[in-house]
Amino acid sequence: MNTVSEILPETPTAPDAGVIVAAEPAEKPQVARWYAVQVASSCEKKVKATLEQRAVTLGVDNRILEIEIPQTPGVKIKKDGNRTSTEEKVFPGYVLVRMAR
Repeated sequence: MNTVSEILPETPTAPDAGVIVAAEPAEKPQVARWYAVQVASSCEKKVKATLEQRAVTLGVDNRILEIEIPQTPGVKIKKDGNRTSTEEKVFPGYVLVRMAR
């Protein structure tokens, strides 16, 4: 069997010479995931506002990164021929929430 002195070389006598300091592991980057929250249709804006308010109140606003209601611009043509621009919901009845783990 080998002794400790045979396995490990002699350590230097200077205070900081040859000392290896293990660096603390860097913080893992936050992995964020998207979640779809099913809500009553046409209540998406109210749910978004409530979620933002409750996140601050409960102290989890650092974990909730984004709250989105996906919309696309659209054009509606009325019976009289007038065009109106609107925002149409891509997923009606759903709010998308991006949260860190």
